[in-house]
Amino acid sequence: MALGATRADVRSLIIKSVVRPVAIGIVAGMGMGMAWWLATFLQAFVFEVDARDPWTSGIVAALLLGSALVAAWLPARRAARTDPAAVLRAL
Repeated sequence: MALGATRADVRSLIIKSVVRPVAIGIVAGMGMGMAWWLATFLQAFVFEVDARDPWTSGIVAALLLGSALVAAWLPARRAARTDPAAVLRAL
């Protein structure tokens, strides 16, 4: 913000930096078949659910992405409200 970024720019920068690795991990895990292969080992730990159920995998991926969004949004909101002059004085 001290260099001309708007509050929306700061928020989007922080959210993208958190959500991008999570999304890449979800795509890599689902797309490379890792989840399907590991499902045989995880079947013993789940109760009354098939470990290879695509709905369950989709819901878990959506919950993971949603929790990453919330975890990124809270600090991003605080960083966007912070006065740049106060931060520079604290250094």
